Parts: sequence; C-alpha cells; structure tokens
Amino acid sequence: MSRGADLRRRLARLAPSLRPVAQDVLAETSRIDVVAIDANRAAVAVFDGEGDDLATFTRALASSAWLEARLPDWCQIAPDLGIDATAPVRALLVAKSFAPETRAAAKRVGTSQIALLRAATPVSLALPHSPRAPAPKRPAARPQKPFRTGLTDADLGTGKARP
Repeated sequence: MSRGADLRRRLARLAPSLRPVAQDVLAETSRIDVVAIDANRAAVAVFDGEGDDLATFTRALASSAWLEARLPDWCQIAPDLGIDATAPVRALLVAKSFAPETRAAAKRVGTSQIALLRAATPVSLALPHSPRAPAPKRPAARPQKPFRTGLTDADLGTGKARP
C-alpha cells in the first residue's frame, strides 16, 4: 500500500471533515501524500509525519506553496472538485508525535499555514482560515452537454448516440 493510500485511510478516521481528492501527487521535487478539501472548500496538502517530521515539515511548506500556485489549473481541469482556488493551501502533518523543534516551528509559522495532527485520537479538524472575500456562489445546475466543449459523439465520429 502506498504512503498516500495508507494516510488516506487513516484520515477517514482521524479527520472525517477532510475529503481526499488525490494521493501521491508529484510536487516540485517530492510527493504530497494526500490532497484533500476541507469544509470551507480550501485545499489541504496532507503529509505522513512519521520519521523525520522536521524534514517533512519543510517539505510540507514548500509543497503546499507549489500546490497553491497550481490550484487555478486544477479548478479548470476538474471544476466539480469544488476547490476554492482563492483560499490559501494549508499543510497538515499527521504523526503519533512530533519533535520539539517541529512543534516550535509550527507555532512560529502559525496554524493558518500548517497544522500538526497527532494520530492518537480522532478529531474534528477545522483548519483556521485567513480573512478573505466570501466564496462566489456556484451557478445553478444546468443541463449537461455531452462534453464540456459542446461537441457531441456525432461530431467526434465515435458512433455513440447520447440522449
């Protein structure tokens, strides 16, 4: 089982308010274990902090910045994910315990950018958010076109007829 798949399974128990949408995402030079969406539609880059949690802390900060720069593209490719691309991406480290240096660094950086979650007991995770403009309302559902481009199977010559 991949690290992301294992973490995704643990998140269902530890932070059920997070909705995982991707795992093992290649960032700049390393992988984000899980990308999730919180109750406020903000993206959360989740990392397994077991082992060298201070190094993972640094990687989490860098990777969440990488992800934040690409969220508008994610929203264009997959608008149904419901990610608010204007909300800052937060990082979340999950581990049984954290080194004192990691806890001190997290306190210094602040919970608006990174949070540490001890994997001992389930919690209701609500990551704090920086003040920002309210999210735009989603438009009312409209009839689905066969493809987002407006093309039909007939246009593409696939031979399939859609109702």
